[in-house]
Amino acid sequence: MFDQRSAAPSPEQEQAKRRGVLKALYLKRMRELENPGLNMAELEALLGTPREHMEVTMWFLKEQGWVARTDNGRYSITIKGVEQAEKQTVWDPQASERLQLEPAY
Repeated sequence: MFDQRSAAPSPEQEQAKRRGVLKALYLKRMRELENPGLNMAELEALLGTPREHMEVTMWFLKEQGWVARTDNGRYSITIKGVEQAEKQTVWDPQASERLQLEPAY
């Protein structure tokens, strides 16, 4: 009845994307304080997720105040986002899902 490609992701998949974006932006902020943002293409490459599957994710993160879009069109983590990311143990080097700032090719 539904085309699987257009079916909504499960709540778990959506939450995983949100965590991935927060992790990427958290690590970028901690490593490059003067240049903390990532553009959508960089986020897509890091997460291995196409842009059209990121729309709800980015909407949610922006509405929560965890991510902001800068004047140059890049996304950066906010102080609320840092607190949320740390609650999710993004900073823990032993975390099994720790995201590296390298594209997922």
